[in-house]
Amino acid sequence: MNTGFGGADVAGSAVSAESDLDLLRETIRRVATGAIAPEVAGMERSGSMPEAALRALVQTDFHAPAIPTRYGGAGAGALEAVVVIEEVARVSAAASVIPAQGFVAACALAGAEAGSEQAAVLSAIAGGELVATSPLAGARAAGVVAEAVPGGWRLEGVLDWVPWPYPDSGAALVAVVETAAGPRLIAGRLARLEPGMSQATSMLGFRGVPLASLRLSGVVIPSGAVATEGAQRQPALWRAARLIATAAQATGVAAMALEAAAGYVRERRQFGRPIGEFQALRVMLADMATRVESARHLTYAAAEAIESSAGQEPARLAASAKLHASDMAVSVATDAVQLFGGYGFMQDYPVERAMRDAKMTQLLAGDRLEQQCAIADILSAAGHDEAAAGPVR
Repeated sequence: MNTGFGGADVAGSAVSAESDLDLLRETIRRVATGAIAPEVAGMERSGSMPEAALRALVQTDFHAPAIPTRYGGAGAGALEAVVVIEEVARVSAAASVIPAQGFVAACALAGAEAGSEQAAVLSAIAGGELVATSPLAGARAAGVVAEAVPGGWRLEGVLDWVPWPYPDSGAALVAVVETAAGPRLIAGRLARLEPGMSQATSMLGFRGVPLASLRLSGVVIPSGAVATEGAQRQPALWRAARLIATAAQATGVAAMALEAAAGYVRERRQFGRPIGEFQALRVMLADMATRVESARHLTYAAAEAIESSAGQEPARLAASAKLHASDMAVSVATDAVQLFGGYGFMQDYPVERAMRDAKMTQLLAGDRLEQQCAIADILSAAGHDEAAAGPVR
């Protein structure tokens, strides 16, 4: 898959080999540490997203790298987009919502018909004119009914847990709604938070991303914002992409906690030597590193599957990646706090933030029980299909 990251060192290269992914990782890490990291303390205090974060990501095409070039995007693959999400989350889980939502939009709308409203919305996201947003809730994310009316679609209902980083600006809402023909994906433009759309600015984790509750009763979006022909696959891609993006965020948060803990035990001294030389702590770090790496590779496998596989494989891997990575993030962040001791609870140290952000990843896009049930349903369906096919001869 070719990338076209404007202003980035990897522009125009084929990012498929491990060395190319390493180069991509180094590039986004420089962007995140240089432009986003200095804003994190302010984001934690204010609960708002600075314009500098969006500007840095848009200037390098890292805000939504997986949007195809035909829509004006960078044309990166899902795996590359997941690396971007992970590396931004390593610096700021809140800021990683921008590329994560861009990834969800790119996956769900990649097959939009040329000239349609869905294609226009995707192009607006690619150009940085609109920030993509999708509900972060789980099974209840589809809380709106869309009814066809002359010239468009009228929406009725409420969407909760919708990230809205810049409430004074417009956003591209990408969400599943119910229609007479079944679940369909909408891609609509919302100018700003309107009266009746409540906003919560204080959360335990992911501070810097205000969440909105969108009351959309009577809102009309243009024809073409809801694809009706051949659009049954869009909701499935949307659901899988949300899970994969959350898994990438969890992996990034855990990687930050691991790095912080490893650095701390090298510097902290007890009994005349660094505490990192004690065998019990060395084993603890080794286990943490192994857990991070396992979740990373499962997330990467899910990202590759969403591009190349059909059937239920992308959904199963996406649910597995989200389940494993979010649980891993909580356990690694907890161990990191343990290694810091009492300092781990102080806001001066990053592992306190990692623990809060990691817990959020367990809740976003559906909790662990929801993912377990989804995986079990897919495995059960596969078993029924095999039984119907008869024994292997």
